[in-house]
Amino acid sequence: MLQLTPSQVEVLSDYIREPFESRLEAHLREYFSDACAALESEGLRDFIRRGVDRAISHQITRRRDICKFLQLVITFGEDFDRDLAWASDILVGARIDRSRTKIDLLYDEARYRRAEAPEVA
Repeated sequence: MLQLTPSQVEVLSDYIREPFESRLEAHLREYFSDACAALESEGLRDFIRRGVDRAISHQITRRRDICKFLQLVITFGEDFDRDLAWASDILVGARIDRSRTKIDLLYDEARYRRAEAPEVA
């Protein structure tokens, strides 16, 4: 059986994570160009790394779900998962184990919250 040392796991993780972060950067720049315009490439990469780490801390681990989580971060703020009670309830209070279920519940609630928000003139 193949066994990896912790440092080998870290190198492998970085090797896998780099292309994923590049795809996330391209996606966010395309679909959230206004929010990303003020960020230089390295600033956006730092934002993405923090968001990916935060998603993983909530057991959101599927790539598609992580991308959706980052979209919610851009829409509601970097600390939305702590600052907004409805998001915190879903992520922490509900004790949901499945990544897809969590992100689906977050997205449904986010759509509802956005629909209920008053128009800003």
